[in-house]
Amino acid sequence: LFLLRAGGVMQVCRPISTELRWVSEDTDALDTWTCTLTGTLVEANLTRFSCLVSLKIEEHKLTGPIPAELGTLRALRNLELSCNELEGCIPRELGSLTELRRLGLGNNKLRGEIPQELENLENLRYLNLRCNQLDGTIPAALGQVYHLDLSQNELYGEVPLLKLQS
Repeated sequence: LFLLRAGGVMQVCRPISTELRWVSEDTDALDTWTCTLTGTLVEANLTRFSCLVSLKIEEHKLTGPIPAELGTLRALRNLELSCNELEGCIPRELGSLTELRRLGLGNNKLRGEIPQELENLENLRYLNLRCNQLDGTIPAALGQVYHLDLSQNELYGEVPLLKLQS
């Protein structure tokens, strides 16, 4: 446990591995908002939560890569990791999350191309990859997404025609 002083306000910062050790492995939703978490997602050992439907770890100070093992959480419908300091490439294994409806990875330090495997996410309706360091072409299959934010990256090519929500 350590404290971070920001703008005159004391904020409690805790390692993610410490905070999640008390969470039951059969939990289906994990939404962290009570403190600022630090460390890496690898340290969190998130794959032990095999029943997760929603994983929201936004606006923290997490660093390091997004673990490829998150692709084993087959029930996941909502994955929100925006506004951290995550780096590296978007794991291709996230394309195995066929139930996924929301994927938020914006405002991190992710680089490389958008994996073609994301085309497998037929249920995906929301994709936020804004404010990263992504490059390469925009996959055409992203046209299935109702909300698509790829801004402030180094992507090129045609933006796919988005489906209109009915």
